[in-house]
Amino acid sequence: MRRRGCTPETKRLRSRYYGGIDMKKAVSLMMAAAMTMGLAACGSTASTDTAASAADTASSTEAAANTADSTAAADGKVYNIGICQLVQHEALDAATQGFKDALVEKLGEDSVKFDEQNASGDSANCATIVNGFVSNGVDLILANATAPLQAAAQATADIPVLGTSITDYATALDISDWTGTVGNNISGTSDLAPLDQQAAMIQEMFPNAKFIYLKRNPYTVFESTRSFFTNTIQPLRLQDITNEQIEANFIEVYRRLFYKYEEEKHLIPEGNLVEVKFEDFEKDAFAMTENIYGSLNLPGFKESKADIEKYLGKKKGYKKNQYKYEDRTVRLVEENWGMALKEWGYSL
Repeated sequence: MRRRGCTPETKRLRSRYYGGIDMKKAVSLMMAAAMTMGLAACGSTASTDTAASAADTASSTEAAANTADSTAAADGKVYNIGICQLVQHEALDAATQGFKDALVEKLGEDSVKFDEQNASGDSANCATIVNGFVSNGVDLILANATAPLQAAAQATADIPVLGTSITDYATALDISDWTGTVGNNISGTSDLAPLDQQAAMIQEMFPNAKFIYLKRNPYTVFESTRSFFTNTIQPLRLQDITNEQIEANFIEVYRRLFYKYEEEKHLIPEGNLVEVKFEDFEKDAFAMTENIYGSLNLPGFKESKADIEKYLGKKKGYKKNQYKYEDRTVRLVEENWGMALKEWGYSL
């Protein structure tokens, strides 16, 4: 699917929610400063910052990069930078180019040399590329996407590594006691969106939006999600990931989504939200659809009634997957999603 460009309104809102500065420049400057400070100081502990924190520290970052610029010019050293990008994609391409532009701007075109390689979506290629960088003794490695970051983490504990286009460093690097810093030779930026600001942004962009919140038995959600990811996503993956990692990921994402929804649903204007149980919808889809139209004051139900009935008629006899809840499933759901069981009234 081709990604569409942002509208001017979306760009304006993004700028506002990230502190009103140019985020591409802020992130690039932060990464440039992290690299140049790493090259100048050699061996300082690196931390991993989100894009939002990059906005907060842009001023100090630019100052640090300017200092490193002077150092590079003074000693005449040419820094060799290895860049491993997972696959050609406009977002990843932009991250790589922004990184290069910032370094050239701060260090000077004659002070930095790039070895830029693309892994063509293959994790094995990432390992080969990064091991080549290590053998060649590059001064720094830029890992663009999760698979290159994982390859770099395996290949070296000495060469500074910067990650970009990474959503979750803790998951990518299998860090169980995540405190916000990697604590070794790895640093970088995260593309994780600021969840605490998304609801407000949606409200401003679409003030009259209507919301349908669909609840479903958490035990079934667990089995269904696990089945989908392991049987569908696993064969199509672009990086190595175990079933245990997949499981841990969707357990945590579900938990976060539940709490965030409960915390922020009050932001939706009265009359613009309806909550529906999946099981109720299964029992009488037509009546529930009519109820949704009425609850949200949506027009057009009478005109659409015949088409809705025709569509639902075609779905009669559809057999969905049936799941037998394993003891382990029950334990994991109750330990991690017990709040949903209690709030929505589900039980075995």
